[in-house]
Amino acid sequence: MNSAFRFKKARDYLGLTQQELADKLEFKQYKIKDIETEKQKVSPEIAEIMEKYFSINGWWLLTGKGEMMLDAANSRAKEPKEHANVNIVEIPYFEETYGAMGVGGLSYDAQPTVMSFDSSFLKSVFGVSNFKNLHIINAVGDSMAPTITSGELLLVNPFENENHTIKTKGSMSSSPLKVSS
Repeated sequence: MNSAFRFKKARDYLGLTQQELADKLEFKQYKIKDIETEKQKVSPEIAEIMEKYFSINGWWLLTGKGEMMLDAANSRAKEPKEHANVNIVEIPYFEETYGAMGVGGLSYDAQPTVMSFDSSFLKSVFGVSNFKNLHIINAVGDSMAPTITSGELLLVNPFENENHTIKTKGSMSSSPLKVSS
């Protein structure tokens, strides 16, 4: 089931026509149609809106992992979140997800643990200024040694490009940032 099908399934579950959903989201109707006909991808921004206003699990919309509807047990954020009152950024840590040079085991079946960081720390130490879509995963193996060793945490963006395609096993070629050792 692809994201277009999941988006339509969510709209049907809500009992809304394309026009009614577009009106509620303040979109043009063609945008909803384009998503459902795969002319446009479900972006993290659209997934976030669906989660915020309708309790549709945004992570499910993007990846198909988890349940369609949020509940109290799984309503934790899947994306980094900046706190309004302080410079804290929350980044999900996927304990069962591993990365290695040339291969990566992406498993988003389990709920993440959220780790909090001061945004100025991330900016000064890692040069990170855009916190959207960041995840923390584990390094495995010695293929990245001596720079990165097995057991260290990696700060990664699992999206392939602006189309918000999740990177698949073997395509994690972006340079991860080491979080801790």
